[in-house]
Amino acid sequence: ADRAVGLVSDRLEGREGSQYDSDMQNLLRNLGVHMAVIDLCTLHPAVFTRLKKDKELRTLMNTACKFLRGWVHDNKDNQEILFDRIDIFKSFLGEDLRVAKMLTDIVRGNRSLCRRVKEDVVAMIANVVVNRGPKARYLGFMDAIVEVDGEAIR
Repeated sequence: ADRAVGLVSDRLEGREGSQYDSDMQNLLRNLGVHMAVIDLCTLHPAVFTRLKKDKELRTLMNTACKFLRGWVHDNKDNQEILFDRIDIFKSFLGEDLRVAKMLTDIVRGNRSLCRRVKEDVVAMIANVVVNRGPKARYLGFMDAIVEVDGEAIR
């Protein structure tokens, strides 16, 4: 599963590596592939406790986050779908699983979603910054929700 998700993630990035393949994003949405990846992220809470010890599970979760980042990149429909499930992912913040970057990509460039980010999500990110330090992956989320295309979010 890790290899398959990795291959699709690479394909989402497009041939040049800098532009994402919107046709692939839409095809995957229509096939419901994202739901299988989201289901993976919502495994039983006992699995969450194994993340700290199980290298293969961490690798799989990292790959799932990479896939979802590519899937939402500059795609407002896909951003909306994952935004509605943001609570699933915030529990993994601070585990270095690319979740902070994924949360950033969910809202980046989407003024409507930035306005709808709940205070508890902002508080959780702020708490991670306080406890883990001001790392770019956490501060990027804060940056994404306060400004879109050079204009402040109000």
